[in-house]
Amino acid sequence: MAVDYVGQNFNMPVESLNVKAIAKATRKPPTEAELSRSKQRVREGLESELDRINDLIEFHSDRAETYKNDRDSIAARISAKMAAIAELKPLSESRGSIRDRIAEEQYQIASLQEHELRVAESELDKHSRLLAVNRKLREEFPHTELKAYLKEQKILAQAGL
Repeated sequence: MAVDYVGQNFNMPVESLNVKAIAKATRKPPTEAELSRSKQRVREGLESELDRINDLIEFHSDRAETYKNDRDSIAARISAKMAAIAELKPLSESRGSIRDRIAEEQYQIASLQEHELRVAESELDKHSRLLAVNRKLREEFPHTELKAYLKEQKILAQAGL
């Protein structure tokens, strides 16, 4: 189907224009020198990439540990409040102020569970998953290629090149 552009008096076949095919047809294959430079750039970036992965592992590990501690702290606070409620229950029948205190503690428990505990658990889960992904990246990292590159750089430095 053709589209008529107003005021330009021509029809342009929009559906038959395949941009990907045109780009593929006009793209030149890379030369040996370009491939060599590309490989060299990748090899030069390996060390910084490994450092980046290790930094991410450390970051997510620290964050996961922090949120785990937060979760445990919140769970301990909830347990303490539950124990306090259990101790106050027998006295609540005779004193209205204790009933009010129990209601307040139950509200605080609900608030802790609804907000702080949920946030800590979701953040712990997120950072644990990201930590696992980054550990997998480190396992799959081409360590032998990095070692070969570093050895090559050391030899070139000793030779003064």
